[in-house]
Amino acid sequence: MKITRWICILLLVSLLPACAQKQPDAPATSGVPAVTAAPEDTDTTAPDPNDRSRVPDHVPDGVAFDGESLRLLYRTSDFIEKYDVVGTDNIGDYVTDGVWARNTKVEERFGITLDTVSTDSGALAEVSSAIKQIVMSGSNEYDYIISTGNTTIVNSLNNYLRNLADLPYADYTAPWWWDEVNRAVSLDGKTYNYIFGDMLIYCYIQTGVVYYNKTLYENAYGDPEEMYKTVMDGKWTIDRMMELTSGAYVDANGNGVEDAGDIFGAMKTQTQGEETPHFLTGFDIPMYYREDDGHLVIEFDQERAVTAIEKISRFFSNTTGVFHSDQTIDSGSAAYFAEDCAIFFPARLSRVLHETFRSMTSPYGILPYPKLDEAQSEYRSLIHNSCTNICIPKTVAEDRFTMIGAVLEALSAESWRSVMPLFLDTALKVKYSQDQMSGQVIDLVIAGVTKNTLEEYNSFSGGIFNSCLATLAKTGGTNFASTYKKALPAAQKTWDKAVAALNAN
Repeated sequence: MKITRWICILLLVSLLPACAQKQPDAPATSGVPAVTAAPEDTDTTAPDPNDRSRVPDHVPDGVAFDGESLRLLYRTSDFIEKYDVVGTDNIGDYVTDGVWARNTKVEERFGITLDTVSTDSGALAEVSSAIKQIVMSGSNEYDYIISTGNTTIVNSLNNYLRNLADLPYADYTAPWWWDEVNRAVSLDGKTYNYIFGDMLIYCYIQTGVVYYNKTLYENAYGDPEEMYKTVMDGKWTIDRMMELTSGAYVDANGNGVEDAGDIFGAMKTQTQGEETPHFLTGFDIPMYYREDDGHLVIEFDQERAVTAIEKISRFFSNTTGVFHSDQTIDSGSAAYFAEDCAIFFPARLSRVLHETFRSMTSPYGILPYPKLDEAQSEYRSLIHNSCTNICIPKTVAEDRFTMIGAVLEALSAESWRSVMPLFLDTALKVKYSQDQMSGQVIDLVIAGVTKNTLEEYNSFSGGIFNSCLATLAKTGGTNFASTYKKALPAAQKTWDKAVAALNAN
């Protein structure tokens, strides 16, 4: 599931002349100009490997839809509006101004207008309800929808959405599409009801990271930059996190009890519901495999799962210096970290955009979630299941489907070319990271972003991720083997039933 496109960027750029001459055939749809080969690139100058502007997308020159309007529905959210949909018109924010410029460039390229409509209140269920109403009424009011996965994923089985596996012009192996994530959220390995690409920057800011307070680290251990070396050397593990957490605790109020007013090594939120899936995904536990035809077979690495449960349980319940907050992240836990009361704070990357962090006086660093052990090859970063995705109602006509494909390919490619460098290199690595090494670690985080398929489709897999991993990790349960043995047959049966329903539709 890990996104590998960042590793392939240099290879793609080095092959630019070949890419420029070879374009896929256009879908045979009336009203769409025929695809012609792009003109040969006669520039013999060696390409700058960091110059993304030279990488062409898969919509040939000359394709245009003059005078058309594309209608987009999205859930009301300030973040979604600014980072995925509309952007901002020259207000001085690198990224959101870049989103506006991206949209404008694509509109001018195709001669179209992007008409965006938000839901009434922003309630999580509104988009899912809107999809149902659109399809049941036969409406063609919206061409595509930007939704949040944890509220619309159930629509996969309701015959409401088009299969986007063959979306016109889109090449999902290109670096601006998230090919492995798209395959991960496919129920049968072939049907893509939801797709992800670089036009969805909100997905990146929904990725899990671990913040650390450099002032408190320096007080406890010395040079705070040591944490970056630990990460880059592959030694940032849950054991190391527990060791640093317990060693940093200070009974600041002198009452002999771990309570508010002390200095803690780490903290957990009220239910651990925010952190636990990120830790478990970060541990890279194999939970399924796909057969040649795409069929998913649930199969946990039981030894690794048991170890993961034990480690998380010990960290949250039996490690000195973990502050047990009675609040959620948004209602106060983030403020507790920002007020220099804990070294480590597991949260999402979006936290850097909130005022609590912007006004924080002590410097902080950004780390990936820890590995289970040093033998684990890479860090894994879970994209939270509330991130955005793209879907298209079943009622969209074929000629508009072709136009939508061209526009989505162009939007994602232009995001990769012009917006993502602003987001990664200017915003995250400069504006919010506070130091150069955080930027290098962010590269590791982004290179390891992934989706947890069984968590994403919890209701289609008998809740096996929760019952056999998350719940046991939270409660310190030691009965994984019996729980897994009991849950597996029903989980696989539920999954297969969901796939059968999808295929029947």
